[in-house]
Amino acid sequence: GAGAYLQASHWSPGGLEQRFERFAHAIEASLTDARPSDDVETSAEALLGHRLLTHGWAPVRRGRVEMARRLVRWLHNAAEGLPTRLVDAVTAYTREGSFVDVARLVLLGGEQPAVLGGAYAKLLSRARERREQENERFGRLMADATASLPEAGHAIVPVERVIDKVVAPVAEQQPVLLLVMDGLSLAVAHELLPTITDIGWMPWKPEAVVGSDGPFTGLAAVPSVTEMSRTSLFCGTLVAGAAAAEKRGFAAHQAL
Repeated sequence: GAGAYLQASHWSPGGLEQRFERFAHAIEASLTDARPSDDVETSAEALLGHRLLTHGWAPVRRGRVEMARRLVRWLHNAAEGLPTRLVDAVTAYTREGSFVDVARLVLLGGEQPAVLGGAYAKLLSRARERREQENERFGRLMADATASLPEAGHAIVPVERVIDKVVAPVAEQQPVLLLVMDGLSLAVAHELLPTITDIGWMPWKPEAVVGSDGPFTGLAAVPSVTEMSRTSLFCGTLVAGAAAAEKRGFAAHQAL
């Protein structure tokens, strides 16, 4: 009759599966409760403390547990209402929404046991509903904004101003390599940055915004496709084009 207590062991494979199942049930319960269940936290801690989640491909599963727990927290702690200004929407996405999108990416693809995969799917569905509301509001605010974004000040840089606001001031002091990574979202950047900083690189932003409370964020053109955003970046003005136009625009860029 001891089978039900395998989860008490930090080494038992069967106990690991029981801990996964307990975590799954806690997630599902939290989605039907107005308040987050303490069982999500305790069951997550129990899972992360299991020794079989510390070697092999286990770190992937550990990451999923952590991201699922964070999504539950976010769903229960998200601020009421949606932003009414574009600068607030950008700030919210930079500080929070982009990390939510990282968690959503990590949890894609199913999981075993099946009960946990089902819980992750329900959690993702609920998170997607809220993120789509935020995306819709962002789109409306973006459509109403002017190209100069006067409300955003220096902390939000439209893609066509990145060279003169960020690259050129540094290029006046020393050589600069501008590396353009096509299709790089802020969420993907969050995944890449730890690897980059681990080998000695450091994030930086201009002195003019170092003391600002807001984010320092690049804002893509609309539509955010290569022909529009990348060409506008190189040319320093909102324009659509291909590689030839980018080369000419970059060579003639006034800030450079």
